[in-house]
Amino acid sequence: MRGGRASVRAAAIATVLLLGAAFIGRSVVSWDAAEAISDTLGFLVQGRFEAAKLPSAELGPDSAFAFRSHYGLFPTLLLLPFVAVPWALRSVLGAQGLDAGIALAWTAGTLLAVAAFRRLARFLVPESSPWWGPAFLASTFLWAYAADSFFETFAAAGLACAAAEILEGGGRTGLRPAFLAAAAFSGAALLKPVLWILVPVFVLGAALAWRGRAGGLRRTFVFGALVACGLAVSWTASALRFGGGENFGYGDEALRFTTPLLQGLYGLLLSPGRGLLFFAPFAVVGAARLLFRGVPLAVRVLCGVAPLLLVLTVARFEGWHGGSAWGPRHTLPVLPLLAAPALLARRRAVLPAVAAGVGVNALGVFVAAGAWMSWVELSRPPEGSSWPRSGPEIVSVVPSLSPISGHAFLLGRSLGLSLASPVSRAGATERVPAPGAGQFISPLFLRALFGLPSMHPIVPALLHRIGAAYVLRGDPAAAAPFLREALALAPARPGLRELLGEVEARTQPHPR
Repeated sequence: MRGGRASVRAAAIATVLLLGAAFIGRSVVSWDAAEAISDTLGFLVQGRFEAAKLPSAELGPDSAFAFRSHYGLFPTLLLLPFVAVPWALRSVLGAQGLDAGIALAWTAGTLLAVAAFRRLARFLVPESSPWWGPAFLASTFLWAYAADSFFETFAAAGLACAAAEILEGGGRTGLRPAFLAAAAFSGAALLKPVLWILVPVFVLGAALAWRGRAGGLRRTFVFGALVACGLAVSWTASALRFGGGENFGYGDEALRFTTPLLQGLYGLLLSPGRGLLFFAPFAVVGAARLLFRGVPLAVRVLCGVAPLLLVLTVARFEGWHGGSAWGPRHTLPVLPLLAAPALLARRRAVLPAVAAGVGVNALGVFVAAGAWMSWVELSRPPEGSSWPRSGPEIVSVVPSLSPISGHAFLLGRSLGLSLASPVSRAGATERVPAPGAGQFISPLFLRALFGLPSMHPIVPALLHRIGAAYVLRGDPAAAAPFLREALALAPARPGLRELLGEVEARTQPHPR
């Protein structure tokens, strides 16, 4: 490998520093993770992978998935080791340390995605520099997900490992590549069920990579059969957990294909609010390189056709933009597949893309995506025009309100620069002042540099919320252990001690 061991070590250190720069020490940022980690906490507190949620005024107290994360069982299981270890040490770590320990899950997912990218890249260009790993991380929207609590990073690692195992397996004998590739692919799809649509593409890629090899046909069949078993596991788990396997834990949310295809494709590929062109130019170079000669057909299928199929699918999603997240979140599982072929391109095409990507994605690391989107949502649209109702949609479809310009504005204001806000430049009315540095600066090191306190830990709030939900659903006995754990972590939390007192009074046996 170019540069030898010293270069490998230096690149590894750079990767760790980039991950550390993004680290915020908070266990949960997204609602996806809040649901999943609530079920994980439910197992640690009461021995069951479930936790009551507050009744929905819209759906009623007996709404579907009332006691279980509607994202399914497997994200909850994935979080278990990351939560269980700091949970066992919670009396020593305290609430802040517990949150920080759990937050390492998102760092680990991002690191796995980088490692999987490097493995795929080494197959395509065996002599490639190890510095492409940190370059890929810093120049794509993957970097921001080292701190954001979504599961797409783990899915990205699984798909890239599956592709690498298939491609490398072309030069091996035996069934091991089929087993490993099937395990990696199934693991990714168990976390993100939409990825099951890629099964035919990966089976085709395996057939092309292994054709003409001894036992290649048998290996392809085994790979397909094992992936089918993974799909059966996913269906069965959903059926047992929710009473119907067809929803894979997402209910009808996964079937809301309401966005016009061209609108979704523009948004995911070209728009300044979410487009890959802006948030991952490195990957755009990789996708373009697949169109030129010299790329094996199996690589074209796995690194080109598979991402294309996923993009065509998620472009039709009702929430194609991915919510309060940085960049096109739903395309993250195929980001390493798209980006790896960039190493086949000339450096004069790749290095400018890396530089541009670093400049853009640093803004997504330093500034919390939700802060900008939430503020824009409170603004009044220009006279005679209308915007979508939610902030994530607004910044996705109004080019002048792109998170790129929005985050630059917020960061510039925090540095004392006098900047006109993109909201006012768009002719809209600001109903509330722009958020201050304490509301949008995320990384621990930046908060310390600005003299800002660490963010409040979220686990006590989740435990409090779960306990309150059990009380509202008429089960104070189940609420008590959650409230006790919350009180031990956050004794000064408002209303918590009072609620626990009421619960204990209701659950204690009355003297005769």
